[in-house]
Amino acid sequence: MDDIKYDACRIMAEAYKSIGEYSLAKAAINKIPEIYFTKLEVAALLLDGEDMYEPAHRQKNLAADVLIEMLMRLSDYYTEKGEKEKSKVQLIIAKKVIDAFKDDFTAEFFKNTFYQNNKDVLKDIEAKLNN
Repeated sequence: MDDIKYDACRIMAEAYKSIGEYSLAKAAINKIPEIYFTKLEVAALLLDGEDMYEPAHRQKNLAADVLIEMLMRLSDYYTEKGEKEKSKVQLIIAKKVIDAFKDDFTAEFFKNTFYQNNKDVLKDIEAKLNN
């Protein structure tokens, strides 16, 4: 039941942001509790063999996906602040993460992720690095 409530808060926050209601988006986000682990992570760490395999893949790819997204967001933040070097550092790290996982991104478990759904992410990073 809580998962539905918190997902509704997330959807409300997205809707509020899309219509320019930043303070309402922030209020909706503040209703969501901070959770520092996922079911996938716990399963990957505590189970063995086949029971561990899929959760470990999914959590690994989720973590890589979120890391890339956060690096891009931080780069945008630094750009807005006029701190181009800090922005570039974030982009370089994102590119290295993508390169490090490049062979693994074709795995079945990585189909619905930020990187796979935004094929131009690497091109965007390289374009920003060249500016």
